[in-house]
Amino acid sequence: MPFKYSLTAKAEIFNEEVTATGEFTDEEYELLLDFEKYAAELYQTPYLHKGNFARFTMTGDNQNNLAFKVELPDWNEVSVFLHKIRPFILQNERTYFHKVRNLLGFKLTDSYFRDYFNLQKELFNGKKSQEGWQIESNGEILNSEKILYEWLNAHEYHRDKDKQELIKFLHQIVPLEASKVLFLGLLSNKTKAILNLASFIYVLLGKQKSLTLQSEIKTKSE
Repeated sequence: MPFKYSLTAKAEIFNEEVTATGEFTDEEYELLLDFEKYAAELYQTPYLHKGNFARFTMTGDNQNNLAFKVELPDWNEVSVFLHKIRPFILQNERTYFHKVRNLLGFKLTDSYFRDYFNLQKELFNGKKSQEGWQIESNGEILNSEKILYEWLNAHEYHRDKDKQELIKFLHQIVPLEASKVLFLGLLSNKTKAILNLASFIYVLLGKQKSLTLQSEIKTKSE
């Protein structure tokens, strides 16, 4: 049986309300339930609860010799986190972030909701991570979506030899351990977008009465 929803958004700055009503098919409803369930499991990982602490410092001398000091979290905890975030960041996964975001955007077409979904898209795609600064090596930006996925497929999700060679080539000056800090930063923003979307779904499905969204929108289920 299709799931019917009714959601009201209020933009405080304009003092206006917009109501969205509609329904999800059984398959769409199960997808949203799974997305919310997997997001809850992701949220419970020890890595997230310990603050995502990772950083590096870089020093140099007059001869352009660079030295890096890197601090990373317990990598066993990171590995669990990478396992739990996988259903959201791999395109062939049923609960891939953009698949679910596109579904919501298709159903809730008002600009209030679309603006919020677009904010999460930018957060997930790594644009926020590159606004302040970028690190480039051999023509590639290390803190980028492309290199993040190359690293994941080279060392974490797969053991692709060609991608391992690319990662090695890009880290002749900057050590890979330093880039892991960058990759974790990108994944942190993806996590925020995932949890934001999951919270929206939680309200949409009537499991929570209201939610204040980052884009000045308050939502509540009827």
